[in-house]
Amino acid sequence: MEDNSSPFKGMGIAIAGMPVSGKDTTAELLSKLTGLPLIRGTLRQFAIKKGLDILEFEKKYSKESDRWDKLLDEWQREEVESHSNSGYILVSMLSAYNAPRANLKVWLYCGLEERAKRVSKRDNIPAKKAVAYVSERDKTFLERINKLYNINPWSLDFYDLVLNTEFWPPEKVASLIVSAMKERRGKI
Repeated sequence: MEDNSSPFKGMGIAIAGMPVSGKDTTAELLSKLTGLPLIRGTLRQFAIKKGLDILEFEKKYSKESDRWDKLLDEWQREEVESHSNSGYILVSMLSAYNAPRANLKVWLYCGLEERAKRVSKRDNIPAKKAVAYVSERDKTFLERINKLYNINPWSLDFYDLVLNTEFWPPEKVASLIVSAMKERRGKI
């Protein structure tokens, strides 16, 4: 539910980062702290919003990933546009690309070993397997996006603020973003 009394009303925030860097957790906390609506720019959310059966969608996606990736990005841009007056927090691997006019674009960094530890704990898999999984996921994503858009989505040129989530709890990361939003708010 949108809080129209938020001092951040009308601000657009884009949060991106590597897989398992804390994007979703940070975005959820930030939404609670600011009253801005959260747009989860995931394929799963896209499928749900479009009323698609998740299992059927995943079968289709695996066969036509380029098409679905482009539809997802188009959907994210539409969601951002529809929230441009009230404000929003878009969390997505390509949030800065899909919300180029966001007031603050945040990149969350986390090293491979820490991300693998998080996956190992979350999915209850051996650490070595988690490292291989995260590495492969990184590689596959970068290749796919480079092929689709000819960009490096992890280039820091897209972002205003870069935070390393290895060393701070999610609450501190969200608090740092709120501080940056206050600074930015004074300049728009």
